[in-house]
Amino acid sequence: MNKQRKMLRERLLRSEILVLPGVYDALTAKIAAEKAVKALFTGALLGKNLYRSAISSAIFATGLVENVALLQPQADIPAAAKTLCRLGALTITEADA
Repeated sequence: MNKQRKMLRERLLRSEILVLPGVYDALTAKIAAEKAVKALFTGALLGKNLYRSAISSAIFATGLVENVALLQPQADIPAAAKTLCRLGALTITEADA
């Protein structure tokens, strides 16, 4: 993995606001949110719990999303020492205005 990807992944996992130039509409906001969620599901989660709040925080950290409704997982997922949470289907839609 190159340095820029690693740095972005690390910043997405922190609770801070990221400024992403060039993101200005629903499509690019969707892409940024998808990338933020996918960044959580790497080897970094090996043996770590998956918290719903971490997923929401990653999405909000893009600075492009005002509201999130997580349908799955319905609860935090505890992990065993050698368990790696995997991302299943990911669907992100724009809310009706």
